[in-house]
Amino acid sequence: MPGIGLGEITPIKLQFQRENFNALIGRHGQSVRWLMAEKCSCVDQYMNADANCGICKGKGITYTVPTTSIRVESLIAPIDGVIQQGNVISVKDFTGKDYTVTTDDCITYATGVLKGQQYQVKYTEDITKSQTGEALYIADKLYKIDLPITSPFGDIQGSLVAVTASVAGTPLTVSSLFRNCFEITDTISSSDVVDYSCSYVEPFTFVLANSGFTKEDRRFLDDVGGKSILTFPQRWMIYEHDLIVALNATLSKKEVLISTGDIDSLPSFYPVELLSASTIVAGAKVEFTPYTDFIVYKGNQIKWISTEKPDAGSNISISYTYNPTYRVLGDMPDPRTSENNRFPRKAALVLYTDFNTREGI
Repeated sequence: MPGIGLGEITPIKLQFQRENFNALIGRHGQSVRWLMAEKCSCVDQYMNADANCGICKGKGITYTVPTTSIRVESLIAPIDGVIQQGNVISVKDFTGKDYTVTTDDCITYATGVLKGQQYQVKYTEDITKSQTGEALYIADKLYKIDLPITSPFGDIQGSLVAVTASVAGTPLTVSSLFRNCFEITDTISSSDVVDYSCSYVEPFTFVLANSGFTKEDRRFLDDVGGKSILTFPQRWMIYEHDLIVALNATLSKKEVLISTGDIDSLPSFYPVELLSASTIVAGAKVEFTPYTDFIVYKGNQIKWISTEKPDAGSNISISYTYNPTYRVLGDMPDPRTSENNRFPRKAALVLYTDFNTREGI
C-alpha cells in the first residue's frame, strides 16, 4: 500500500543532503593536495609516449594543480536577458530548458531569461589566491615563499601555480615551481632582496577512507582494484590517474641510496621532514645536516646545497617522513534523482608507488 500523502511529485528529504555532507567533511575531512593528470604533448596519435621526453620522462602524463572549479547555483536574473555572474557555461530553468548564453564586456546575456525569475547557472570559478612580498633565500637559485597556513592539522601550506620575481625592479627568470618554493636561472647574490608576486591554491578538504566501507563502496573497489575511497563535492572534476596527497598523514622511512652528489630521488613521492643523512668515508661515519646540506626538492627528491655533500657513487643512508600519495583509478557512477539532485562524488584510490624518476612530478 503506498504511503498516505506521498506521490511522484511530493517533496522528500534525501538521506544524504548537503548538510549531511558538510557534517561529513567537518568531522572526517582531510587536507590533501590534488594533482590533475594530463596527457603529455609527446604522446602521439597511437597513445605512445616518447621515452626520451624531457617533460614526462617517458610516462606520457604530466601533473598540474587545479586552478578552477565548476559551480552550479540558483541565481535570480536582475533584469531581462542578463545573468549576474561571470564565466558562465550554461543557463537552465527548472524544467530543464537551456538558454543561449553570450558574454560581452564581462556581462553574461542569456536570451529569454526574465527579471526576478530563478535559473540554474553553471559557471567556472577561479580558486587561486594572490600574494606579494620578499622571497626567503634557501640556497643557490632556490627561494621559498611563506604562504598562509589554513589547515588545523599543522604546517600545511598551499601550492604555487605562478610566480614572477625581480631584484630592484629587474625581472628574474623563474624556471620551476614546487610546493611553496621556486627556482631561478639567473645568477644573483644571496644577499639580494628578491621581490615576488605569486598565485597559489590552498589545500583541498576531502574525505579519504581506508576502512568502514558500505557494501556498494566495497563492490566498487573490488571491481576496479581500489583500496581506498575518496569522497568529494560535485564541483571538483577528479579523474583517473590524478594524484591525491594525504597531507595530515605521515609515514617514516629509512633508505640507503647511491648518491649522484647533486640531486637524489627518494622512493616516496612526498617527503615532509628530512631527519638525517649519513655516509661512510675512510671507515668513519659522516653526518649531513638537513636544510643546511640538503633540502626537499620538487616531488620525490633531495638536493645537495652545500659543499659538504657525498661523492657521486657513494652510499648514503637517509631517514625522513613522507605523506602517503594515492592514484585515482576511476570514479563511481553518478546517478541523479528525478528532482535533479546529485550526491557527492566518489573515486577509488590505490597507493601511488611509481617514484623511479630523477625529475619528480
